[in-house]
Amino acid sequence: MLGMEQKRTFRRWLADVSPRKWAVVVSSGMLNDYPGDEEFDMSGDCANVDCSSDVWYRYKDERDEIVDMVAGATPNALFLSGDSHYAGMFKLPSNTSNSVLEVSASPLGAFSFLPPDSAVEAMNNGGDVVWIGSAVDMTRVFGEVEISHDMALTARIFSVDAGGEARQLFSHTQQFTDAPSKVAQG
Repeated sequence: MLGMEQKRTFRRWLADVSPRKWAVVVSSGMLNDYPGDEEFDMSGDCANVDCSSDVWYRYKDERDEIVDMVAGATPNALFLSGDSHYAGMFKLPSNTSNSVLEVSASPLGAFSFLPPDSAVEAMNNGGDVVWIGSAVDMTRVFGEVEISHDMALTARIFSVDAGGEARQLFSHTQQFTDAPSKVAQG
């Protein structure tokens, strides 16, 4: 999904990322394994996942490379993604010891799809899904990320009712890792 020059530029940016700050990476498409768009092809690999061309799931090797590059640059990274049509928080696997959190809350003003059953199952069984809004009207949802004075990052997901009142649906806090030196990049 990224061209060679985009990937080189991204690597250069990561080389300058301080492990003493949070690195926030924004993607227009979800990076986790649970894209939520409707399927058009119900055969082969498309039997259980979204097969549209604009989700990272379709580019697993490159997605894993990007996540590993970020996790290798800093233990304090967050991906913000969109275009999922349902809200959720996910742990992205990496080949480093650093875990990476993804927050996706794109349905604000968009029509909503239910999250895939596999994502609900992963959340209920302690898998890589931290939280998804499986039983909530997700047509008016937004996310908020707060970094506190002690550098802890809290990601929250809110819904907004027809009268404009916001209600917190979920909150997840990730403590800052004080990394004295930059993690070696591969």
